[in-house]
Amino acid sequence: MFRVKEKITDLIPPDYDVMFLSAPNKDKFNISIDDAITQIILEKKDIDTQWADWKKSVQPKVDAVLKEINGALAK
Repeated sequence: MFRVKEKITDLIPPDYDVMFLSAPNKDKFNISIDDAITQIILEKKDIDTQWADWKKSVQPKVDAVLKEINGALAK
């Protein structure tokens, strides 16, 4: 099955430098998008607004991790 899927899909190879990089913010990074989506749906409010608010609320964590990763891999 994998061979069939491999032929019909452009697979992106894993970036092992990022996967195995250990950095404080990256190691603690824990965001559950599934849980966020479930909560947004269950609140029965404007989904677009809530999604934008959620993304805005996690952006500082994402930026901290990206800064760490980019700094470490630039060396």
